[in-house]
Amino acid sequence: MWISILTMIISITAIIISAVTVLYTIRKDHERSRREKALDLVMQWSINLSSNRKSSLARKYVEKFDEKQARSLINQEEVIFNENETELCSKIRKLLSINLEAGKEYERKLTMEESSELRWIIICYLNMLESVLSASHNGVADNKIIREQFQYLYNPANGDYVLEKFRKACPGCYPATDSFYEKIKNKSGDERGKVA
Repeated sequence: MWISILTMIISITAIIISAVTVLYTIRKDHERSRREKALDLVMQWSINLSSNRKSSLARKYVEKFDEKQARSLINQEEVIFNENETELCSKIRKLLSINLEAGKEYERKLTMEESSELRWIIICYLNMLESVLSASHNGVADNKIIREQFQYLYNPANGDYVLEKFRKACPGCYPATDSFYEKIKNKSGDERGKVA
């Protein structure tokens, strides 16, 4: 009788140890898979930026837009620049490989066609970013790795907010990106509050 009870206790203990080991292994494998997915996404992001150098420059230029200019770009309308923004307009037109036409009117505006082309570059950039950040947001990719690799796009010292005005002009289009950078903003604000 004692032998059968002891055997049963040993069997139950072995089953519990096996179950815990299996769960531990599954969890570790899941964490490893999430890290691998994050690294794959970072690599895809890098390859995409390398193959399309225009997108990074376009992002930097469009981040300088005011809200009205961002809305015009979203709507593929003419984008009008202030007098002190003629250089920005010129850089964008050069990026789009557009020959500068003579006349003051072209120094300070993008036509609808130019606006449409610039919008396409920005939307492709944001769509790629959204796909990476969606994987992180939904737990498919490791949050820590994604945060480390993509928080550089939020730099309040330089006024870089990852096309924030453009994203605000089309609310709800980039939910994972909005969420990701709101968390970073909040964390930055919390850290500044602790230092002060």
